[in-house]
Amino acid sequence: MVTDPKHLDSRRLRILVLTPSLPYPPIWGFGTRVYQFLRLLAARHAVSLLTYEEPGERDKVKALADLGVSVHTVPRNAETERRKRLAQLWSVFSPMSYQRRNLHSRSMQAALDALTT
Repeated sequence: MVTDPKHLDSRRLRILVLTPSLPYPPIWGFGTRVYQFLRLLAARHAVSLLTYEEPGERDKVKALADLGVSVHTVPRNAETERRKRLAQLWSVFSPMSYQRRNLHSRSMQAALDALTT
């Protein structure tokens, strides 16, 4: 068994997890899976979470940070939510899926670029 702290640090991975929403509270399928995944990974590795955040979710961000996860958020585009049904209809006639259209944003791409460089 290895007990040298320097050796343990060299095995510590830096992991970035991207999700479409904050996985807290862990009371629904996707949220529960991702929350447990983050909790277990954060016990041994440096874990960062990049996700969209809705107004009023600061307490959820803090709860995830208390797990030892570095939480990075991007505000969700409120305009996208208001036009959801129209965007879903449009995707029927588009080569781009609704999910791709809904989840991709310049601000998310900029945050992802900043975290991976």
